[in-house]
Amino acid sequence: MIQPIVVYGDPILRKSAEPYTVGTDLKPIIQDLWDTMYNAKGAGLAAPQIGLPTKLFVVHLPNIAFKRTFINPVITSESGEEFTILEGCLSIPGAEGPVKRKSKIVIEYYDEAWTLNREEFEGLEARVIQHEYDHLLGKLWVDQMEWISARERLIIMTSLQHCQTKSIKADYPIA
Repeated sequence: MIQPIVVYGDPILRKSAEPYTVGTDLKPIIQDLWDTMYNAKGAGLAAPQIGLPTKLFVVHLPNIAFKRTFINPVITSESGEEFTILEGCLSIPGAEGPVKRKSKIVIEYYDEAWTLNREEFEGLEARVIQHEYDHLLGKLWVDQMEWISARERLIIMTSLQHCQTKSIKADYPIA
């Protein structure tokens, strides 16, 4: 079921998420994440973005045939070259800014069948995973943004203010 997406200013986006007990039936929540993410035309979505302070996120990058569910994930290492690209977020509609991240990560996580996985990702996969993982730590891309011009900062600050007052416009339901 499509859920409203929590926007900037909601305290849940700043809380550390709690892990699930291994074996918990998460199928309805996972389906809600997929439905909500696809409806909003996103590449990933974390449970706190639909109001659940739990360690769960989904990622789908159709151009490179990458689709995963991450339950109780832990990034164990970040390495490689740092690179900066523009990031946006469904919880901050209409804004994006430059964020520097490492190009490779190693992450341990459970999948939907509660199988423990340990994988290395790089490039776009690593970038999106790091972005969604940050949601589980109560961090947002605006916290890590690289230097930008005064004009760009004004645009982002205006978007953040609109989120806080719930006067933001989005093509999907917001909470």
